[in-house]
Amino acid sequence: PGYFDFEEFADLKNVEIINEVDLEEPMLKMIGKMFEDKKKEPLVEKITSLKLVRVREFNIDKKDFDSIESATELMDKNLQSKKWDRIIRTKGKKSFTNVYVKKGSDEEYVGLVVISLDMIGRVTFVNIVGNIDFEAIGKMSGVNIPQINKLKNKEEKKKQDQ
Repeated sequence: PGYFDFEEFADLKNVEIINEVDLEEPMLKMIGKMFEDKKKEPLVEKITSLKLVRVREFNIDKKDFDSIESATELMDKNLQSKKWDRIIRTKGKKSFTNVYVKKGSDEEYVGLVVISLDMIGRVTFVNIVGNIDFEAIGKMSGVNIPQINKLKNKEEKKKQDQ
């Protein structure tokens, strides 16, 4: 339920791909085993509970910015119609980033999608599928997404309030 095929929405066939990551469940389990000997069991559990980590980053020509922006708006509507929650929306004059989460049947997060577009010529799509733990994702990816820290703090506060 946490999978989202963003390639069907963005016509990026003629665009230069600069980063491509596809880590499927068997590879994630193998990566988890690499950490078992290092006494990082909590992180291992979180990595091995993921099903897919998928990243695509493209260089785009400034003349294509409007069409890519339209495609990302279509993705936004599609995600929300499929019960993805947009938890973060940042928009500036030359960039925007949207972050979505999908809850499973037991109220745990089973999917994460990040769509980021900037006027300097990059569009990035991220989809993480499985039992989502925001802290583990940050440690595993090494990517600093300040908005994820805000979400983590919001979730922690929500748990404390209950």
